[in-house]
Amino acid sequence: MSPKGHLPKHRQISAPKPSTKLSRAEEPLILTIDIGSSSIRSNLFDRLGRLIEDTEARRDTILHTAIDGKSEADPNLIIELVSQCLDETVTKAKRASAQIKAVASCTLVSNILGVDQKNRAITPLFTYADTRAEKEILYLKQKFDEKIIHDRTGCPLHSSYLPAKMLWLYRTWPDLGRKVKRWVSIGEYLELKLFGFANVSYSVASWTGLLNRRELIWDDLILQELPIDKNLLSPLTDINVPRYGLRRPYSRRWPALKKIPWFPAIGDGAAANIGSGCLDSQRLAYHGHYLSSAYCFK
Repeated sequence: MSPKGHLPKHRQISAPKPSTKLSRAEEPLILTIDIGSSSIRSNLFDRLGRLIEDTEARRDTILHTAIDGKSEADPNLIIELVSQCLDETVTKAKRASAQIKAVASCTLVSNILGVDQKNRAITPLFTYADTRAEKEILYLKQKFDEKIIHDRTGCPLHSSYLPAKMLWLYRTWPDLGRKVKRWVSIGEYLELKLFGFANVSYSVASWTGLLNRRELIWDDLILQELPIDKNLLSPLTDINVPRYGLRRPYSRRWPALKKIPWFPAIGDGAAANIGSGCLDSQRLAYHGHYLSSAYCFK
C-alpha cells in the first residue's frame, strides 16, 4: 500500500458487477432482500450470480435519532417497505417470476426489538448505532474480564451489542420483563410475520455479543448477569436451513414465492465481503458509502 493509503493501481481489483437482461437470464432465479440502515432493496439474480437489470426496488430506511444517543426504527414500517419492494420486483419479473426458486436476505446487524405472545412488536427496533447503554458497559467490565468475553463471543463490551443493551432496556423499562416474550432482530421479525416462526442464523447471532462462537450456543456465562435467558432468544440455525410456506395474506400477495425456500438472513457485512470476492484471509475488502463500491486486493 502506498504511503498515502491508496492501493497501487496494479493491485486494485474492482469487484465484478456482471448484469444481464431478463430475457438473457439463466434459470433458476434468486430473489434477494437487503435491509440496511440507509435503504431497503430487493433484486433478482440468475444462476450465474448476475444481477438482472431493471428488477431492483428500493425504499429509504427511516431512522429516528436524538442527541441522547437514540437510534431507532419502526419495525412494522420496515416490514411494509420490504413488502413494497417485493411487490415491485416480482411485478418487474413478469412471467419470469415463476422461475424464482429461492429467496435470500441480509440485514443490518446488532439490532433488536421485543415481541409479545402474538409476535407483535412492542418496542421500537434499536439499532447498532444506539449508544444509550454506555453506562451499562462499566457494570459489565466490573463483572467480566473483557478479553475473555471478547474471545468467547467475538464482540467487545460495547453499547452496540446486546449485553449492555439488555441491561439498559430493563433498567429503563422494567415492565419489559413481563411483556416481551422474545427478543429478535429485524430479519427474525420478518420471518415471524411471513411464516409464524423464526430462527436466527449464526451469522446474525455472532453480532449480538451473546453467541459462544466456539460452541455455537447462546453463552451462559454472560447471560447469567443479564435480565434475560436463552428462552427469550430465537433458536440458532445455519444459513442453509430454509423456511417454506408463506402465511396468508403473503401467500396470496406473492403466489410465486409461497412454496419456495426462504433462507435465513445473514449479516450485511458478511454479504458485502462475499459480494466483493473476499472469501478468505488472503483478501481484504474495503466498503465505501455503498455496498456497490468495494475493492479487493491480495
